[in-house]
Amino acid sequence: MTPRGREVATAYYEAGCIAGAEMERRRYDAELAAEWAAIRAAVMPSALADDVAVMAERRGQPERAAAARRLWRKRGVA
Repeated sequence: MTPRGREVATAYYEAGCIAGAEMERRRYDAELAAEWAAIRAAVMPSALADDVAVMAERRGQPERAAAARRLWRKRGVA
């Protein structure tokens, strides 16, 4: 192979490797985004459903619920 032919072949090979790596990165990013979307869909409804005080009362922790409500009143949240 001539030096110019080797140069062209190397350039095509490098371009293919770079393009392949970029395609794989985009595929991975899309896969990761889909996984996080599934996690958000599973977790967010329960995270937004009740506040800490309500959940503490359900678990039988009335003092923790009262402490949370006191803190919210102190900070002007509730």
